[in-house]
Amino acid sequence: MMPATTPYDPSMTAVAARKARWSKRAAILPLLPALVFLVAFFAIPALFILRLSVADGGGQLSAVNFSRLLETPVYLRLLANTFKTAFFTTVICLIIGYPLAYVIATTTKRAALIITFIVLIPMWTSYLSRAIAWLTMLGRRGAVNQTLTQLGIIDRPLELVYNYPAVLTVMVHGFLPLAVITMVAVMQNIDPNLRKAASTLGASAPQAFWRVYFPISLPGVAAGALLVFVGSLGMFITPILIGSQQEATIAQAIIEQFDKAFDLNFAAALVAILLFSTLLCLALFNATTGTESLTGSPPDANRAALKPGSRQGNRILRTVLGGIARLTDLVGFAIDAVLRVLRLPTVDRMGRWPLRVAVAAILLFIMVPTLILLPLSLSQNRFMAWPPSGFTLGWYEAFFTSTKWRTATVTSIYLGVLSAGLALLLGVPAAFALSRRRIPFSALILAFITLPILVPHITVAVGLYYVLARIGLLGTDLSILIGHTIFALPYVVVTVMAVLRNYDRRLDQAAWTLGASPIVAFRRVTAPIIAAGLAAAFLFAFIQSFDELTMILFMGSANLTTLPKELWSAARSSLDPTLAAVSTLILLFVAVAMGTARSLQKKQ
Repeated sequence: MMPATTPYDPSMTAVAARKARWSKRAAILPLLPALVFLVAFFAIPALFILRLSVADGGGQLSAVNFSRLLETPVYLRLLANTFKTAFFTTVICLIIGYPLAYVIATTTKRAALIITFIVLIPMWTSYLSRAIAWLTMLGRRGAVNQTLTQLGIIDRPLELVYNYPAVLTVMVHGFLPLAVITMVAVMQNIDPNLRKAASTLGASAPQAFWRVYFPISLPGVAAGALLVFVGSLGMFITPILIGSQQEATIAQAIIEQFDKAFDLNFAAALVAILLFSTLLCLALFNATTGTESLTGSPPDANRAALKPGSRQGNRILRTVLGGIARLTDLVGFAIDAVLRVLRLPTVDRMGRWPLRVAVAAILLFIMVPTLILLPLSLSQNRFMAWPPSGFTLGWYEAFFTSTKWRTATVTSIYLGVLSAGLALLLGVPAAFALSRRRIPFSALILAFITLPILVPHITVAVGLYYVLARIGLLGTDLSILIGHTIFALPYVVVTVMAVLRNYDRRLDQAAWTLGASPIVAFRRVTAPIIAAGLAAAFLFAFIQSFDELTMILFMGSANLTTLPKELWSAARSSLDPTLAAVSTLILLFVAVAMGTARSLQKKQ
């Protein structure tokens, strides 16, 4: 007997089609709050800046602002300073950071954890605090001059601050940890057996490194270069505190247009230059390397550094690296010959010791400026001078008994908690949607969400200033909260996506089959399992807000101040040891918070 067949029903097919369409539309619903927020307070302000940059004082379309920029020697010098400083900062960070990242990626797990912790110490410290530490170290009565004088090397203090080498040194110190961590993320995924295989095929150690290991690590190098270069473009703290007028940058000119000239159209043109430069760097990076190293997606560590299809680029790269490998071999042979004549151990017999010495020197460079704050905060000196004399807790007492410092601290914590909480509300649903749903153009959406942390903060602050001033929110707590959330949101999305990547979705499916609704399954199954990851995302967002200075400078008021703003104002007026005490407290507070976040993330 033939089985009965169900007659064809066009209405059932239409219902199924409508359900499929609704399912696709519903998939993007969790993304909408985050996207609407970023479009309203990030994309539209950026477009507003571009519109202002091509308008004259009367609002008519004009190229007068860019003409003024290109025809005025002062602004051309500022442009040259900006890109020159960003370029050299990037190059030095990569040259110094690559050996450090290589050691972290190839050494034992315990040693890697210790080195990584040391590298992260500056990242856990306020950038402003580190600049103050360098100002103290390099000043006329600072640690460097005092040490050289006591050793008899110099008889009078050297002028080590307020010049270009000082600016470059502090910039490199500030961005070096970022470059190292970015490169380590790629290097740790490189199969160590690849170099061993090259050696068994007859390649020397330099040949195996330059022809095999280095090309695979290039995505991390490119990502580190991008983040350092873009971050350096908008930096104004270091040039103002450590440099002179000769080292001024475009970011300082933007601040001057707001504080003194109040020429909003010309300031918009300056911001547009930084924004276009950033977008150009991002486009070049995506065209040659891809965005895996930036978005948190697991990179294919064993692919070529350049995207497939760029055969000419790959050929040139192989030729250049082959030449460097042969040159390294020749230099190694020459050094070995000299060492044999001197009856000293050859390079091969030294093993990794030269690399270890270099890494120790780099770690000392990273640690000292931050750790010098503690003894200065306990010194009885009335100014931040080296060496410390005596012992006192008076500077900490001055902080805790000062109304302005207490108010600024409470405001920073208050804004940090609110912005981190808002970032969680917006970012967690977006992370779930991007991780679990098939959404068209998901890569572009993720790139847009992470874009705020890739562009100079000053460009975002200026654009938001224009928009919020028009709706009467400027100088309010809400304006600062919006600005902080813009930068905190990407950290939440990327962190939660990383957590969900290791989450077993079958647990949710089991809860559904037992009758639990999606909301109940999330509350009783998903949320408890990923709670540590959510807490880590919250802490990362909180620290981002706690250390944010640019937004409060542009959108704050006389009655609204945060701890970074108060520290900034005090650093520009006098080097009181209270600054060292405040910086030390910030270091301890942020270190505990970041250490907790990383511990929770690791546990997750």
